[in-house]
Amino acid sequence: DEPEEPVALEDLNLGMDYNQIMQYFDNLKESNA
Repeated sequence: DEPEEPVALEDLNLGMDYNQIMQYFDNLKESNA
């Protein structure tokens, strides 16, 4: 079996390139600040 990973993270990896992922996390950090 593969190690468990959050499904959302797999969706990000499939649907976004690296820069989009980084931008997504920057937006999360700003909204949580």
